[in-house]
Amino acid sequence: VGEKALCIAGQKKLFAYLSKKLNTTDYIVHKKLHFELIGLALLSHNLFIFGQNEIDLNELLPIIDNAISLLRKYGYTENLPELLFDRCYLYYKLEYKKEYEKALDEAIAISTFFLGTEKTDKLIKWLENKND
Repeated sequence: VGEKALCIAGQKKLFAYLSKKLNTTDYIVHKKLHFELIGLALLSHNLFIFGQNEIDLNELLPIIDNAISLLRKYGYTENLPELLFDRCYLYYKLEYKKEYEKALDEAIAISTFFLGTEKTDKLIKWLENKND
């Protein structure tokens, strides 16, 4: 099994673990999973960065989408900006024009709120360069 497959399997296992644990109503369990949720964001973003040329984009999109939905559901919005721009890139490459426009507006709004205008402008420039 290659590194790519191990990374994907690890992300999917972490996502499944978090989904199962967070499905409880136990506040203590939720608080204890803080680092795992942040880890999910980092792992998913790194999978995008290092895997975009090696992983089929149709396989990469649900990985990013699942991480975004779980982080959003449990209030980890501040960990979303990079993932939201990752998703925009995937929508662009997969030619999902409607989804791209909507996702870009959301990415810019959340990124500006949490990271500020300067860092958001850098993410927009990064996306524009990737889309050329």
